[in-house]
Amino acid sequence: MNMKIRIIAFSLTTLLAVGCTAGGPDAPAPAPSPPPTGPVASPVQQVLPATYDFGKVTSGNVPAPLELSVTNTGNAPLLVSNIALGAGASPSFALRLGGGSKPCGSASATIAAGDLCTVEVAFAPSSTGTFTASLQIASNDRTSPTTSVPIVGAAEPVAALTVRINQFQSACPTNEVTAYVSVTDQGGYPVTGLLSPNFTVTQEGTARPLLSLSYVEQAYKPIATAAALDFSSSLTSQSVAFGDMKNGFASYFGAMRADDIGEVVKFGSEVEVTQAFTSEKAKLLAAIAASFDKGGATKMYDAAFQSVGDTGGKSTYRKAVIVATDGADNASVRTLADVSSSALNQNVPVFTIGIGASINRSALEQLATETGGLYYEANTSQNLATIYRQISSILYEKQYILKFDQLSKGAGATSRVTVGVTSGTLSGSATAPVVSCN
Repeated sequence: MNMKIRIIAFSLTTLLAVGCTAGGPDAPAPAPSPPPTGPVASPVQQVLPATYDFGKVTSGNVPAPLELSVTNTGNAPLLVSNIALGAGASPSFALRLGGGSKPCGSASATIAAGDLCTVEVAFAPSSTGTFTASLQIASNDRTSPTTSVPIVGAAEPVAALTVRINQFQSACPTNEVTAYVSVTDQGGYPVTGLLSPNFTVTQEGTARPLLSLSYVEQAYKPIATAAALDFSSSLTSQSVAFGDMKNGFASYFGAMRADDIGEVVKFGSEVEVTQAFTSEKAKLLAAIAASFDKGGATKMYDAAFQSVGDTGGKSTYRKAVIVATDGADNASVRTLADVSSSALNQNVPVFTIGIGASINRSALEQLATETGGLYYEANTSQNLATIYRQISSILYEKQYILKFDQLSKGAGATSRVTVGVTSGTLSGSATAPVVSCN
């Protein structure tokens, strides 16, 4: 009897407990738990550039290596499990895991959310032809666990010569003239190893014998360089190209010698000399890195005119102006003709670099050609590293120095001097005005 009572009591207690928690047999089922709030932890792999072309590399030359960044744009650690050149990659390419501005260091790396690391791919062809490779990056990115970056490069023999008389310097009251001359191939690389028999100098059709021939690196004369940087919206909106432009100028000024001087000019809707001529590299690099927000228009010609005028006054230096821009001028008071005329009158060559998605090639090429400079074009922003290396090589090392006596034409008279160059079956020439001393 007692046992039955206990069983019944237990059963009633159990039923009461069920009724309290479940609301009885007719009560609705409990609501499901709400889903977790906040973003799902997920790493996202971004590799830039997405593709790359080293362009034309001529025999005996090596371009700047390609720097690739692996960025984690997600919100959880990115675990990179492998970085390697894919099967079938040409041996002309070499992967450098320890290269770039922030090296990954190994084929496996952990990248925090919002962070990145870099690797480099070098291209050093040993023969002519077109070469390809694919860089493969594997990670724990759930959506795209493997990223492939196609890479191509072409090697070819030197097939054309471009000659520029960058600058004349007269030694008045004597008739001796110094000509600074650059000789480049179709890839923009300096042509070296030329000797006196490879050059001819004529003045108004009359041959002028060479007194001497040397390289700048053999008889160095300091150079004054003004750098004009495009900060207009058409370029700043292209963050990779814009960043590479600044890095390229920093590299150029970083290679200055002790007696060289540089100036930084920036332009948008306004033109401003953000660093006047100085030999202090740190000041130049700081000026390049500093922000500049003076409107989104493009006063490229005004900036070039300012740069030419500032450089023209440095009479004891070799001279150069380097303008990096897309060339889409839409706000200048000055014109291309104004810049060209001023540069010729002051013996200042203007080197132009076309960058960005839409380049005014004809204007930039004309400005360079008319002033004794050279025009370069980056088919991708990463090619800027090679372009700045080529310009540095010319102006700091491989520019030829020719000395000759000009004909007496009367003090202040202008005549035309032509410098001709031959190398094997190739030839080229350039003509520029020179002012007579007597």
